[in-house]
Amino acid sequence: MRFEREDHKYFTLQEHLEDGPEGVGARITRITSRLRLDVTLQIPFTYQLPAETTQLETLQVRNHTVIHQSFDDQEKAEQWAINFINRLKPCRHLKGREQ
Repeated sequence: MRFEREDHKYFTLQEHLEDGPEGVGARITRITSRLRLDVTLQIPFTYQLPAETTQLETLQVRNHTVIHQSFDDQEKAEQWAINFINRLKPCRHLKGREQ
């Protein structure tokens, strides 16, 4: 799992997650160099969220949980997102999932 930089004419930084779990999306965006990096995770309801998620503000959008965090450092932003995603577990109650 890694982040790939995108060319973008409006933002100073735009990255997206590559090789993540099925259906999970992540973006890192910096609008200008004066603002912090915004990390956005989009996690389908087919995954159990880590326990610390209750301490974060989340938004439910259709069948996804959306989480935003901000960071000053690009490496810390990437590591936070990857570490969070690595702790996701498939929900066992869904049909077709291995127990």
